[in-house]
Amino acid sequence: MAFAADLLKDAYHLAQRGGKNPRQASLRRAVSSAYYALSLLL
Repeated sequence: MAFAADLLKDAYHLAQRGGKNPRQASLRRAVSSAYYALSLLL
């Protein structure tokens, strides 16, 4: 569970990077991390 929480924190951090204009690569990585965290929780 702790690993999933860390992944969600990383996803949030990546999504917030860049302010109002985040890079697409950061957003894709954030979604990927969040999806992986969700799969670990299930």
